[in-house]
Amino acid sequence: MNVEMKDIKDKNKDIKRRIAEQFIKRKEKQDNEDWNKIYKRLIIYGGLVTILILSGFLIGWFSSSFHHSKSEQQEQTEIEAVETGIDCQDGEKRRGHTCLHIQSCSYGYFVETKCPRFHQFDSKTESCTWIHLASCQEESDVVVDIDEEIVSDDDSGSDIILDGVPNLQKVLDTEVRLLMKHGLKRVRNSVRTLANNEVEKVEPGNLENPENVKIVELLISSRDWNMFFPIRNQVYSYKSFLQAVAKFPGFCENERICRASLAVIFAHFTQETGAHDGSLGYPEWRQGLYYLEEAGCSDRNCGYSSNCPQETWLTEKWPCGKKKDGSYQNYHGRGAKQISYNYNYGQFSEFMYGNASVLLGNPDIIANSWLAIASAIWFFLMPQPPKPSMLQVLDGSWKPNKDDLANGLKPGFGLTTHIINGGVECGKGTELQQSRNRQEYFRHFFAELKVEDLKLLENPSCADMKEFPSTGSGSETIFWEQDWARKYHCKLVSYATQFSALVPGDYLNCVQAKFKVKIAE
Repeated sequence: MNVEMKDIKDKNKDIKRRIAEQFIKRKEKQDNEDWNKIYKRLIIYGGLVTILILSGFLIGWFSSSFHHSKSEQQEQTEIEAVETGIDCQDGEKRRGHTCLHIQSCSYGYFVETKCPRFHQFDSKTESCTWIHLASCQEESDVVVDIDEEIVSDDDSGSDIILDGVPNLQKVLDTEVRLLMKHGLKRVRNSVRTLANNEVEKVEPGNLENPENVKIVELLISSRDWNMFFPIRNQVYSYKSFLQAVAKFPGFCENERICRASLAVIFAHFTQETGAHDGSLGYPEWRQGLYYLEEAGCSDRNCGYSSNCPQETWLTEKWPCGKKKDGSYQNYHGRGAKQISYNYNYGQFSEFMYGNASVLLGNPDIIANSWLAIASAIWFFLMPQPPKPSMLQVLDGSWKPNKDDLANGLKPGFGLTTHIINGGVECGKGTELQQSRNRQEYFRHFFAELKVEDLKLLENPSCADMKEFPSTGSGSETIFWEQDWARKYHCKLVSYATQFSALVPGDYLNCVQAKFKVKIAE
């Protein structure tokens, strides 16, 4: 009996255990199913929320693009002042080619921009105002649509467009938009020039001197000039120095950069034109501006005109002048930078006179006027892709990219030497005497002018600097070339052409030359 009772108890325990196990399994199964349902709902809800968020983002983005993106006309309200060829007084305003446009005078030339939306020119206030408040008389001008092209059937090869050619203002406005788009506002501003008649008015101590000249006068007095360059050629006078500074308002715009700029150009002056004679009684860093012309070339041809007979775009753009005997002019080194070759004389002449032929026909002008120093300041300001300008190195607007750094190109005085004469003095692995001279002279002028930027002393050598890479940050697009995708347009490129984006009027010249048209006002 006891055995039977024990068996019964064991069976009951076994049954209870099985029941418990089944209950636990069902419980676990039910829990898993519940959690799966929760996960599915979370995924569904999460997906819906994500879709809603993305939809809202896309709707907002498209809406913002629609309402805030700039049309071509809206962009024109932000156009920077450029020369249009129409003389005026600064501040003067007048109606544009329609009542929806206004022309404002800047730097002596009219610039046309489009009035803001729902505004037009008001002749009473000479400004853009709300349409319902404006008073403007439309003229009977017929505006030519650039898209309506009627090409001549003449097969003579002249390719003259009889109709559909953009007017002068459209061409100039296109130029400005391209300059703004490619970020050339700053560099173009740095090489702007003052009219020569205004430059001639500059005198030491004149209260009417341009602002940058006043900054230079505060840093360097006539006495300082005499101390720095005691054996200079008489053409390099203090007055000529100030006039050369005045020609380029973008040079020495503020005192900090001015101190560094003067120290750099004085060091290079001294290497390029110094006597380098230890017997003269002055340390070499004070022997600069001794020579006005390249030694031995003033009365003979030193080979700088050898390219003149060649038929290239360099001689087409800047044709060499000839002497009375029919021989070519000599374009040997002249001035503080010893500027040489016809293409440099021609470019410099365009900035000085707006005409390349002036200095190409009479290069001796450089050796007989304030242009002797102005030529060096011009070279200091001009970028030469893939090289930056020396100013861009000093003011920090040039920043080396990975390709520059791979070639050892770093900001500092050494880089300015590389810009001036890198092919001869740099990348040799050892320091050449010319480069050592420049560094020594720079340290003296750095101290005398109390330059604050100590970083300029960090990389004084260019011995280990390789050439500027075409992919470097100095490869700016500053030249105009034909835009093959659009008629009557030129585009910006980094390789050298005969049309410079830094020369006012060269975009117009590019359009006219490439498309063989004459743009009318």
